[in-house]
Amino acid sequence: PTDVIMRTRGFSLKEGIGAGALILVIVTLAWLAAADMSRRARDTVRLVAVRNVQAGLEDFRRERASYPATLDPILAAQNAGLQLGYVPAPEGCGPDREQLCGSYTLTFTLEGMLGTLPGGDCSAGPQGLSCGQGKVK
Repeated sequence: PTDVIMRTRGFSLKEGIGAGALILVIVTLAWLAAADMSRRARDTVRLVAVRNVQAGLEDFRRERASYPATLDPILAAQNAGLQLGYVPAPEGCGPDREQLCGSYTLTFTLEGMLGTLPGGDCSAGPQGLSCGQGKVK
C-alpha cells in the first residue's frame, strides 16, 4: 500500500503546540517566582534599614535625652538612602529646644507582605512597627 505515509521522526502540529504551551507555562511560573523573590528582598532590605534607623534614634535619645528634630544626623551617620517620613513629637520639639522630643513616627512603604506584616503603608516608633493591621514589637 503506497497510500500510507509513515511518520518516522518529529512532532505533529498538536504535539508541538502542546509542548510550546507547557514550556510557556513553566517559564511564566519561574518568572513570577523570581519577581516575588526580588520584591521580598527589597522589602527585607528596607525593613532592616528602618530597624537600623530606629536603633540610631534610640542611641541619639540616650546621648541627648531627646529624639532629633530631623532624621539628618541619623541618616548621615548611617549613609542611608531611604525614603522615610519622620515626625518627632511633640510638634516643634528638639534636643536643643525648650521642648524635648519624647517620641517619633517613621513612615515608609513595603511593596507586599513580609512575615506577619501585610505590607503597604507602614509606621514605626518607640512602641514598635506596624503595617495596616499587622504589628511587630
